[in-house]
Amino acid sequence: MFHTTTTEVNSLKCLDLLPNVTVYEQMTEIEFGGKKTLMLPWIINYEDFDQMVLKHYDYCFAHLDIVGFDMGGMLSEYGLTMLQVMEKFDHTFTGHYHTRINRESADGKTVTYVGSPYQITRIDRNHERGYLVLDTDTDAYEWHNNTQSIKFHSFNYPTIDRTKVKGNVIDIHIPYDKQNETKQIYDLIKELDALFPAYPVNTFNDDPPVNGDEVELNVETGRFNIMNMAKTYIDQLDLDKVTNDELYKALQELYEQFKGIDD
Repeated sequence: MFHTTTTEVNSLKCLDLLPNVTVYEQMTEIEFGGKKTLMLPWIINYEDFDQMVLKHYDYCFAHLDIVGFDMGGMLSEYGLTMLQVMEKFDHTFTGHYHTRINRESADGKTVTYVGSPYQITRIDRNHERGYLVLDTDTDAYEWHNNTQSIKFHSFNYPTIDRTKVKGNVIDIHIPYDKQNETKQIYDLIKELDALFPAYPVNTFNDDPPVNGDEVELNVETGRFNIMNMAKTYIDQLDLDKVTNDELYKALQELYEQFKGIDD
């Protein structure tokens, strides 16, 4: 959907060209598996809902905002209520929110958010995505997980599940007390990038730990001296032709020779 005020511009139009595919751009009543069914695309104004839907249906396939459902980190406060929906339909299957959710009333009526077919953003992390198959004879349905599309994974260094890297978005969080392991982190990222993630591996430096309500800021100024930083890095190198101390000494001589010289 490009506009919220009309359904005429949408990304699904092209699918209508495929065999055995019908895109419903307007509210349409059909018989589906012997059941009265309403195909209900995006509603421009929910105040018109009761005037739009005048009959009762066994099934509704829709694109709805329903109050009280998870819309990605928060609950929806806008749209129809479950009572409004269940007064019109026995079983509602709707898109719009990414997370799979099913709710059932005491009399067996259901509202099911089918979720997105694949993970779209990091907020979808750790939640399965895919599609469902409905048996209209029994009203039962079965989820089928998408095992092909990109997934978002997050790991805490140095523990990485390498089997999840290929084809996916990988975030690595570096604990504060390990952020000086520059060489090891560099080598790890190089190794993981060679496993063909969807994009280059992302790294995030975690903040220092906070104890209670007070934060004690203890900055070791020596740690930020350029030669101390260089020594920390050189100490992590695995060298063949020179020792780590010899390399550091040579760098130190260059530093002493050129420090204070302006460009």
